[in-house]
Amino acid sequence: MLNITAMDSRDKNAATVTVNQFKALGRYANYCLEDEEMFRNYIISLKKRDVNKINLPKIKSLLTNSWNTEKLIRYTSDNFNNHSDGFVTQWIFPQAYYSVFNSTLAFFKVVGHDEYSHVEVRKKLADIASKGKYPNKLCIWGDGAKEGMKVHGLECDKSNFQPLSLLCDDMNDIQCHIHSFVKTTREIFLSEKRDDINIKKLFKNKNGTPKTRLTPSEWQTISDKVPKTSWLCLLYRKRIKANYQDIDTFLNIDFELSTLLISIVDLVNILNLVNEINIYNSIGDRLREWSVDRFDFANERIDKISDLFKSN
Repeated sequence: MLNITAMDSRDKNAATVTVNQFKALGRYANYCLEDEEMFRNYIISLKKRDVNKINLPKIKSLLTNSWNTEKLIRYTSDNFNNHSDGFVTQWIFPQAYYSVFNSTLAFFKVVGHDEYSHVEVRKKLADIASKGKYPNKLCIWGDGAKEGMKVHGLECDKSNFQPLSLLCDDMNDIQCHIHSFVKTTREIFLSEKRDDINIKKLFKNKNGTPKTRLTPSEWQTISDKVPKTSWLCLLYRKRIKANYQDIDTFLNIDFELSTLLISIVDLVNILNLVNEINIYNSIGDRLREWSVDRFDFANERIDKISDLFKSN
């Protein structure tokens, strides 16, 4: 018999964990946003590419797509923030993902990276972070198999961590929630790879039947086929869950919609800022020309970027 009470409890807990994860991400994003020295050091490390080698119309198109989507996210945050507006969460996660994805594509094309597919872009971005070629406090990624999995770039004591509560002014607790988000996201990706029909063929019992339980070394084989897990992977995971798997979670009456939306705005803001720093590094104030009449939030970021470059 279907236990409705148990299902409602699971949905409520899942909603609480999701909100806490994004509240933590939003708090962490704003914490990083205030660190101008971090951004100045990052700018010093960048190499400028000859603008004549850059497809400017393509960059403009990708950024316009990103900014239009971010504008919709911000409009949603400002105008849909009551419990009865929970339906908007089904699409806010895909919107956040696609805004950052298109901005990242623009960044990649400016610097000469060829990656274009969702898998390739997520993998490349994680590789960039793992090599320290991203603002240092944002160099966060996960790797490894289910046993021995590691999340890099965060220093937190997880001994008292509670996923159903968040201490909003405690940076240790904030980082614990992000650590958990990266870890569980990687676990999901590993399980999905484990269920791939071509992977199942690799692991069989002596009688030729597929294994139901894998050894640590077999999980490591799977891990070697799964790229590192980073920021964009977190948004990709929620994009899939919101669209196809956990719709009821986001319609839960106890879902903190307003808090969630603000946190997503803050996360998208800093990830797009990093991409725009890379773009500005090579094309300069052309970036402002594309945003000036339509996107106030992008203008504010470009003003910040311009000031950072001038201070170096």
